[in-house]
Amino acid sequence: MCLRNLTLISILFFLASCAPTRYVVPLTKKEKSISVSFGGPVIEERGYITPAPFLSFTYAEGKTKSLTYFGGLQLSSLFDGFFAVEAGALKEWKWWSKKKIGFTTNFVANAMTDGIDGGFTFFPQFDANLYWHFMSDPHYFCDCPGDPKWNMFLFTGFQSHYNVVSDFDLKTPFNSDFLFSPHLGLSIGPGASRLAAEVKWIQPWVDNTLHNPQIWNPFMETGTFGGFISCYHNF
Repeated sequence: MCLRNLTLISILFFLASCAPTRYVVPLTKKEKSISVSFGGPVIEERGYITPAPFLSFTYAEGKTKSLTYFGGLQLSSLFDGFFAVEAGALKEWKWWSKKKIGFTTNFVANAMTDGIDGGFTFFPQFDANLYWHFMSDPHYFCDCPGDPKWNMFLFTGFQSHYNVVSDFDLKTPFNSDFLFSPHLGLSIGPGASRLAAEVKWIQPWVDNTLHNPQIWNPFMETGTFGGFISCYHNF
């Protein structure tokens, strides 16, 4: 398999099943945030275990205390001639203040074009998350500017995509237009900056032994894993 085809499959894999959860907790009204995420799915090609080292950038802004808009750009794919963007909205539906637990959803539109060989793909995305803010305030940083307190929250949920329009083989490597990924993550940081780590289990019911490139999963023969580190700064 040529390097560019492998890159294409990895990018599609990243976009259609294994992008990190951009935002879990809504920003406050008029609050802004920028983030950089690194990571991707893990595959095996010609005997080499290769994590997809994708880098992406996201900007977000709080519209209300329960609604946040965001948009992102896949940076690594630009070097291979692929232009991939996303735009979405996060909505908080319920906040249990005594337990510091919230429920949010993300609605996202993803699109990609190939600037060298041509081609276009579009697939909507729906995420759902429960988060537990077990330290500090129920937002990414304190409402009081300059407050140095650390805040932490755990989150779990799922990410789902459906291939609507595509000139690429989005069914590789899982032979399905619908992709589903449960995930678990932790966010930690002082003041306006934080670091988030997240692990995804992509297509957990699908056989991973019959694909090229080979899906890497040392624990079982279904699904594959993706890992991400994301850095956020709010202002």
